[in-house]
Amino acid sequence: MDYMVASSKCTAEMFLAEYPPESLLHHVVAYEDGANHVGCFRVDIATSQPQLLHDGLGAKPLEGVTDPRRVKAWQEIGPLVSESPQVPSTMKVLHPNVSYLTGLKCDVLEIASALPLIFRFLRHCIQLDEFEARWQLEFDDKCLLRQAFTHVSSIDCGVQHANTLEGVVGRVQLGHTFRTNTLSPLNGPPKCTTAHTSPATPIQPNASSYSHYLCPYDRLKFLGDAVLTFVVSSNIFCQFPDVSEGHLHDLRTKIVTNDTVGDLAKTCQLDQLILTSFDLATVDEDVSNAVAADCVKAILGAIIYEQGWARGVVSARAFLKQLFVVYDAELADFMFLLSQDLAAKVQRELDGQHKSFQEHAEASQMRGRHKQFLATCPIRMDRPHLWLQMMTHKSLNGSAASGGKAKVGYRGDGNCGRLAFLGDSVLQVVASRDLMDMVPYHQEALLSTVRTSLLSKARLAEVGAAMNLLPVVADVFVASLGAMYLEQLSLQDVEHVLHARLFVLVPAVVADRDGLGPKQRFLHHVRQWPQQCRVTLLTSWTVAEASTCTQSRCQWTDTSFVVPTKDLAANSAATKAMRLFGV
Repeated sequence: MDYMVASSKCTAEMFLAEYPPESLLHHVVAYEDGANHVGCFRVDIATSQPQLLHDGLGAKPLEGVTDPRRVKAWQEIGPLVSESPQVPSTMKVLHPNVSYLTGLKCDVLEIASALPLIFRFLRHCIQLDEFEARWQLEFDDKCLLRQAFTHVSSIDCGVQHANTLEGVVGRVQLGHTFRTNTLSPLNGPPKCTTAHTSPATPIQPNASSYSHYLCPYDRLKFLGDAVLTFVVSSNIFCQFPDVSEGHLHDLRTKIVTNDTVGDLAKTCQLDQLILTSFDLATVDEDVSNAVAADCVKAILGAIIYEQGWARGVVSARAFLKQLFVVYDAELADFMFLLSQDLAAKVQRELDGQHKSFQEHAEASQMRGRHKQFLATCPIRMDRPHLWLQMMTHKSLNGSAASGGKAKVGYRGDGNCGRLAFLGDSVLQVVASRDLMDMVPYHQEALLSTVRTSLLSKARLAEVGAAMNLLPVVADVFVASLGAMYLEQLSLQDVEHVLHARLFVLVPAVVADRDGLGPKQRFLHHVRQWPQQCRVTLLTSWTVAEASTCTQSRCQWTDTSFVVPTKDLAANSAATKAMRLFGV
């Protein structure tokens, strides 16, 4: 402090009488014009006259924004809660006789100018710590938890860079201006350690950059949506053993909608922790519910992603039940089970079915067929009655062992319908988790496309046929996954089967663009042509007269094919073009 007091009494002119001008580069001086204190400035240029100059480059509005179009799209939803102000560039001559030394260099003031951002970040970190304590969660990777609360609009609009006016002025007027050529440690794939033991290898490892430290929750939401569906499906499957597959679907749909989950998140005040570019309290309710619901799904995805199947499923069930206890305690007790309670209930149900199966007249014959199945199929299923239910198609209202006349003690329809309902959720969550590793450089859109194509009925039927299941019924394969989970209560065992049979098809699914529409497939095909073979494709559109139609329609003039939208016309044109090219 004594040094700074002494420095403040020394002018730059006195300093330059003993030292060369370049010694003052990147130092901060207090400039006074007569009796008025004008301000403090960084010395950027020092000449031999001697003369000192400040060359402030200023700051553009919305710093950190890479695509202004995205900002405009989010502004249509709601005004930005925070944006970096514009500071004009400044060139100022600092006369040495009225420039006083401060004893500070610009690197110190660079840190000071960033304090508003640092404090905002630390405040959010403290809130996340309180969130973990409140809901009995513990993340080893805090960046993963922060990612679960980061909406894409926050990154698109550069909210993380949005400093105060004083902070921005301090940075451009006093702060550090050096440039480095070293690569930022934020670039590259995520390097977090998870409990997942999947042998999956990444596809397209250099497809795009990815920051684990600044990333929206889209990928976690992709996984968390499947986790939520699985947890709810397994709960209602066990809680309502007499309910048919169709009614289970209806019940699950009511629970996992954005309205329900979003209202749940708001009741538990999780929406107050979400980082967005707009204020959730002021936007349309459908938007706020969707964002809040996505955050809950992202948290569930983060739990599974970090903790793996064994610990993760237990934690996800406990977390979801805690939320519903606050939201609706009666619904939570009636609908949701903790892992140990679910295991006990499943065991009692399976034991009861086994006892009923033992008393059936055709039990001995079915056990023989079950052994034949185990000898030819890689799916392990030790309980004959589960195998029998799995192999009974939904067209039979009862067990195949009875010729449709009795149900071998099963509640419900006695066929594979309920098992297929459970197996579908098992398949979705396991596939989603492994696709996170196999496609690590893309956001939700591609992941969803690949998953949809991978889990199509036709592909599942082919996989089932290769495993000596019924070759024409994909539901049997899906039901077998549900039966496997019921018997083992382990998603890891299901994952091993899928790795050997289904996930090996992922590279082909991505390479063949199976999930793309006709227009996207045709454009992908054209992009593969050598540059010299490229042609310009011209199409013309004629919009129908308003008086002749009641909805938006357009006409592709080359074929006179009238369709409801231009996109459908483009797809029709692309389909015809691919036929002409033999694609």
